Amino acid sequence: MSEIKRPWTPGPWEYRPDDFDDWGVVRHGRYHLCKARDPRVSFEDLPKYRASKTDPYEANARLISAAPELAEAAVPFAHYLKMRAACQLRGLGDAIHVIHPGTDFEASITMQHIEALVSALRKAGMEGV
Repeated sequence: MSEIKRPWTPGPWEYRPDDFDDWGVVRHGRYHLCKARDPRVSFEDLPKYRASKTDPYEANARLISAAPELAEAAVPFAHYLKMRAACQLRGLGDAIHVIHPGTDFEASITMQHIEALVSALRKAGMEGV
């Protein structure tokens, strides 16, 4: 297996870990990594968020703060895709794993899911996947 390069600041990243952090702040330890925004939130909307003591950028900031863990969790799927391609097993069908077949909870993982995951890792700058 080739070495996987992770060009970003390692985790953990945290959403507003300090009481004095402004809306949307993501930190790594004491260092400010970024401040998330949401283009759907207008300047006129901000007073209602202040009044309700809610962060209009929380969802985006939490997603950003989870990025290192999401990337690490995806690595085994990237390796699986590489091995499957190397073994030329693509002709065996698209569904890789199906859980709870025949029930309301049926779900499957397909090659397209894994390819999309690997594409996202590469978009984030991860090399070797």
